Amino acid sequence: MSQPQLVLASGSPRRRELLAEAGYDFRVVAARDGVEEGGLCSNCGPAELVVDLAIVKLNDVIDQLTGESEPLLVLAADTVAECDGQILGKPADEDHAAAMMRALSSRRHRVYTGVALARVASGVAVRLAAETVVTTLRMNDLSADWIADYAASGAWEGKAGGFGYQDGLGFVHVETGSESNVVGLPMERVVELLAAAGCFPERGGQS
Repeated sequence: MSQPQLVLASGSPRRRELLAEAGYDFRVVAARDGVEEGGLCSNCGPAELVVDLAIVKLNDVIDQLTGESEPLLVLAADTVAECDGQILGKPADEDHAAAMMRALSSRRHRVYTGVALARVASGVAVRLAAETVVTTLRMNDLSADWIADYAASGAWEGKAGGFGYQDGLGFVHVETGSESNVVGLPMERVVELLAAAGCFPERGGQS
């Protein structure tokens, strides 16, 4: 019996790369613009927030797939960084990036990814998982000159928390948890969830 087709409910190039490197065959159907803007808990913490956002994306993509007949597995995810209870978004400008680096210097922070998975068959969707994976990171002690140079470099642009762990940076280190979670998809857990749903890599992933 053939396995269900995997659908990644995300437009993130990093998530696409992680799934492809693991050897999965899948297609991408991203959630529509603005779908995350309403109906979410404004007072919940990051762990609850990312699960809520992942479910919203999941449901929107399932809605887009209405009418497809073959069995599908739809995988959605959302990732945020948090330090001292404050969710860290993307810096707006150089000053904001510098302030973010100062706040993170010599400190631990966490990255949360909400993962949601559903099976869709004959027009019926059944949610199989909705959970959060957490990774703890530690930032080096960053000097004022280093922070100024980093802010001026523009390397922070478009990156939550002001940096991208996938860039091979030497000033931030994973202390506990999944490295791929920091990039946007906790592959250790995703592989387990997909296997439980009957979906396996169809070619050898990269080691």
